[in-house]
Amino acid sequence: MGRSTYLPVYNQPEDSLHQELISTVEKTMKKYADNLLRFLEGISSRLSQLELYCYNLEKSVGEMRSDLLRENREADSKLSSLEKHLQE
Repeated sequence: MGRSTYLPVYNQPEDSLHQELISTVEKTMKKYADNLLRFLEGISSRLSQLELYCYNLEKSVGEMRSDLLRENREADSKLSSLEKHLQE
């Protein structure tokens, strides 16, 4: 029983150190978590830019493909017309 009366008095500085340690760990964890979130936001922004770049690239490739097909059809048409003229 004598021991239990001394425990609160004895644990007082230890509890204070414990709380100080918890506070330090929480501050450090918050700092690292904030840094990680900023880093992830940067990655997210870069991925969004990359997505937009890829979309524009796909659009350009599609337009180029359409232009090439149209030009090939025109060339085939001209070639057919020239062939007909040569046969006549």
